[in-house]
Amino acid sequence: MLGFYRRSVELAEKYRQPHQRVQHTIQTNGTLIDDEWAAFFKQNNYLVGISIDGPRALHDAYRVNKRGQGSFDEVIRGWRCLQKHGVDANILCAIHAANADHPLEVYQFCRDELGARYIQLIPIVERATPETISLANQGCGGLKGSDRPLYTQSGSLVTERSVKAEQFGKFLIAVFHEWVARDVGAVYVITFDVALGSWLGQHNACIVSPTCGNALVMEHNGDVDSCDHYVEPEHLL
Repeated sequence: MLGFYRRSVELAEKYRQPHQRVQHTIQTNGTLIDDEWAAFFKQNNYLVGISIDGPRALHDAYRVNKRGQGSFDEVIRGWRCLQKHGVDANILCAIHAANADHPLEVYQFCRDELGARYIQLIPIVERATPETISLANQGCGGLKGSDRPLYTQSGSLVTERSVKAEQFGKFLIAVFHEWVARDVGAVYVITFDVALGSWLGQHNACIVSPTCGNALVMEHNGDVDSCDHYVEPEHLL
């Protein structure tokens, strides 16, 4: 697998025009990161996003492996490996039903235990229809082939794992009060950064912009979709 990424870096450099600058980023659950991977990321100036949802009990609520066991230890090992090699990395923390009522516990863990300085707080809202809600609540990870439905951002219902609107608002308020009292200029919470940018007329994230569509996604077969959150048939370009 690492050979694929080495080759991708070589090709990007080979075909880069003199006026172009290539930035490499990757999003991962971090469970397979070791010294070889971390050294590669450092050598090629990768920005690495690691998914961690808080302390062990909160993280392991939904982030389990194929055996149904929590992935916390493997993820932390990967994060520490990135730190050891000085890799530019940030935390992507999903806010869901299991951790949404623990805002300070989550934020302080990322800040104090992990030493994270860039944190993304991502609300998990899994939409479903009356016909799919039962299956969606069970999770589709164990289904194979034709038994596994295509997930789309549609439907008026949400799964039991989803964070509620008011719940997410209270989460952000609690984190903001902690952040604004102690961490301005030291810890960057993307939600607060883009809110400030929008207030100043600089829309730095599609979810707060007047229009979106500037982050196209290309799939492995060459398909191009209008957004990486809408890799669905109706959004195929």
